[in-house]
Amino acid sequence: MIENQMFEESQNQPQEQMQAQAQADQPKRKKGFKKPLIIILALALIIAGLVCVYKYKYGGGAWGSGYYAIFLDNNQVYFGNMSGRNSPYVVLEDVYYLRVTTALQTNDQGEQVQVPDINLVKLGTELHKPEDMMKIQKDHILFIEKLKGDSDIISAINSYKQKLKDDAAAATEGK
Repeated sequence: MIENQMFEESQNQPQEQMQAQAQADQPKRKKGFKKPLIIILALALIIAGLVCVYKYKYGGGAWGSGYYAIFLDNNQVYFGNMSGRNSPYVVLEDVYYLRVTTALQTNDQGEQVQVPDINLVKLGTELHKPEDMMKIQKDHILFIEKLKGDSDIISAINSYKQKLKDDAAAATEGK
């Protein structure tokens, strides 16, 4: 009986060794597929963040196109199309500003009162004829507002531009 047990044990040893060898030969299953997935997701987030930063800095980003009002520390307000986010200056093109004059008028009681007269002025129409572009140092800007399409300022700008077109058309017809 002892010989039978020894024989069976000797028979089992090669089978166990063969099973161990067969398991070693089989490709091991990857247990850690989470790590590459995390790396891929992290890279995707980094790329998305870089795209957002690029669009914000170099594209329209938060500013976008359209007219803006720029309020300065000297109580001036300029209106125009804005660019130059990454420089020490904001660049305004198609620039307009308000000119306020006061006129004396007589009211119903016969008293003289000062009445403000507010005009929208196109940069470049002044005596010294500057170019229609301004660089404004950012340190002097108090705040910036984007103008809505139905703003009175935009209506006045559109009226001014239409008048220029009409005057140019009348001038070419008259020749």
